[in-house]
Amino acid sequence: MTTARCSTTTAASRGVRAVLHPHVGTMIETGEEVRQVLDGSRISLCLDTGHLLIGGTDPAELRLDGFTPDLLLEERLARALRARSGDQAEVAT
Repeated sequence: MTTARCSTTTAASRGVRAVLHPHVGTMIETGEEVRQVLDGSRISLCLDTGHLLIGGTDPAELRLDGFTPDLLLEERLARALRARSGDQAEVAT
């Protein structure tokens, strides 16, 4: 059983929903890593646009690839772009 499937099953048995939240500096940061987890799993995607941009993925392209997020977490695009360009004040907040 994959970790994503196990997490989804365990969460559901407790009345909550597990979601995949890509995050900078973790094992799931890029669009390709997101796709690898989502392929063959039932876990939902929390589409965090800021973290995906910083990790090098255009969130709009990821959504166009057929992945529809169940839980949408939107970051302000301007803030995400400043952080991606190296604005450490944005990265720290």
